[in-house]
Amino acid sequence: MYGLPDVTVKVTFEYGNVLVVPYGKRSRTSHVDIVGATISIVAKMLPYAKPTHIITGQAIYNISSGAWHKNFLGLNEKTAEWSYVDETSGQPYKLFLVK
Repeated sequence: MYGLPDVTVKVTFEYGNVLVVPYGKRSRTSHVDIVGATISIVAKMLPYAKPTHIITGQAIYNISSGAWHKNFLGLNEKTAEWSYVDETSGQPYKLFLVK
């Protein structure tokens, strides 16, 4: 519309612990960053999402109710390069496309 290109987004999200780190001496004006394993895995999922896709991981799948599981399509068989391991199970960490 109006000669502008379409806008598309890719979304990845996950559940887990993070650490909020303020940088600087003044708490009201200092920059804040969020770090941790959860943030790291979300960033690593992004290349597997295509425009308009929502990708999540095993932690979200695990905390979702069984009725929601029909909305998750497993992606690991389509992402041969994905080599991250679930620290609790020792199995490959699963990725899901959310429908």
